[in-house]
Amino acid sequence: MPQHNSLFREFDPERLLKKAAEILKYDVERGGNKGIRSRGNEKEKRDMLIYLLWETGRLSNREIGDLFGLTYSMISRSVKVTRGRMNNEKKLKEQYQSINSLFKV
Repeated sequence: MPQHNSLFREFDPERLLKKAAEILKYDVERGGNKGIRSRGNEKEKRDMLIYLLWETGRLSNREIGDLFGLTYSMISRSVKVTRGRMNNEKKLKEQYQSINSLFKV
């Protein structure tokens, strides 16, 4: 099993989210407002962040949803769609792997 850096050992989801959002140039504050819907590239970035948090296995869909101002069912749907897209879109999968690798030692 691969070793994770301190970001995962001392798991702080908000810190992880902040660092990953910086890498993707995604404004979590703006994207987390319930009245504002993410679209296009911003939605793709948001969904990538959701998937990153979900894949850690350390947060429930409800907890992830709270970070983004979304319901647990929206998180479930986002994960399902993102997983499907990564299976079919090599570029998206490579982007995810690139981001994820930054958090591994």
